[in-house]
Amino acid sequence: MLRSLVRSTVSIRRASRSAGAVNTTALPWRGLSSAHKGDTTTSISDHSWRQQNHIWTEDEVQERMRTSGLKHVPQRASDVVLQQMVRLAYHSFNAATGYRHDDPPTKAIGYRLIILESIAGVPGMLGGMFRHFRSLRQLERDHGFIFTLLEEAENERMHLLVCMRFFEAGPLTRVVVQAGQGVLTPFFA
Repeated sequence: MLRSLVRSTVSIRRASRSAGAVNTTALPWRGLSSAHKGDTTTSISDHSWRQQNHIWTEDEVQERMRTSGLKHVPQRASDVVLQQMVRLAYHSFNAATGYRHDDPPTKAIGYRLIILESIAGVPGMLGGMFRHFRSLRQLERDHGFIFTLLEEAENERMHLLVCMRFFEAGPLTRVVVQAGQGVLTPFFA
């Protein structure tokens, strides 16, 4: 049994160097995951799930700039209610942070960024944690989505660290951040 497993693994490595995709019926771990039912070939690369950054052409940039002013017009009552809820949250947050759209003070921008970035990492961390538990519970691979969610949480943390180099967080800011994370963590969970 062990010998056949080693032979299969060696042949897979050789095949991955030459072809990039192999027949999964030769894989010793076939049948452990139901993620690719009906798919007889899969990429051997363990990093095949990573997203690639799109490099925009000049035409794509110009098209996005041309259509950037278009706004969504609510169609149904639920659209109007949701739009008003978002506006209320936006203007409430502006009032709480002292942000003014016409002439934003530097201190308000710093306060706003610190709060937003410290709370923005919560959904990615919770999502990665729950996907991890689901993968353990179902005894199946996640195919990289855990990493994507944790990478997003790490990205938000790095944004926060960059903001902290420019803006000082006082005791009130730290309390607001902790309260925001404490309230939103059960909400997102």
